[in-house]
Amino acid sequence: PAPRRAAMAARGAEWLSPTHARIFVMVDLHRETLCGRAELELGLGHGPVPASINLNASRAISVQHAVLTLPSGNTVTLEAERLPVQELMDEVVPARWGSTRDACSFESCHGATLQVANAGELSLALPEHIREELDAVAGGDGASGAHGGSSLLLSVDYSVHEPEGGIHFARRTRGCGASYAYSIPLAGAARRWMPCVDTFSSRCTYEVHLSLASPPLGAAALPPAVAFGSGVRCAP
Repeated sequence: PAPRRAAMAARGAEWLSPTHARIFVMVDLHRETLCGRAELELGLGHGPVPASINLNASRAISVQHAVLTLPSGNTVTLEAERLPVQELMDEVVPARWGSTRDACSFESCHGATLQVANAGELSLALPEHIREELDAVAGGDGASGAHGGSSLLLSVDYSVHEPEGGIHFARRTRGCGASYAYSIPLAGAARRWMPCVDTFSSRCTYEVHLSLASPPLGAAALPPAVAFGSGVRCAP
């Protein structure tokens, strides 16, 4: 089974109930970077409010600012902390088991590793007074919760300076700058270029707003970019 730290981290992912996501992304083809904002609408889950909200976000994603808007309309700035996902994976799958071939051991390690990966790589700690307010809303009259209309809005400003997969910058000519960008439709790819809840059990609708960064001073201007989508290449 997954270690205690992984199980505790997973509670935040289980409590989250994303209902809709708006992703605003600016693509810089010259610097081959991304910057933007992820706005996640979260329904209140059932049970005790966890100590943090955990998101899937690869180590290539830098978080500049995270704000949570409560059902009351009040806002609070959350501190972002990286979770030691690789360390947890090493903990549930010791290196000495790397050559294990029997099915039972594989099933145990595979399940534990998935639990760690799905628990999230980014933790946003919830202050005690915010947890108390959410507890009161989620359990106050039984009408709240994931299906009762109360929701949170989590806004995360972020940037990606060295993408590690998920999104790729492509060149028409070797040695030249990127001409277009495209993403890939693989499991775990979305978390490499935007903060999200990237699990099969947590599904919601998405809308993506794209813009193209202006070229640096003196650089040749590129034709306007159209867009890029999951597995769809859209070039200027």
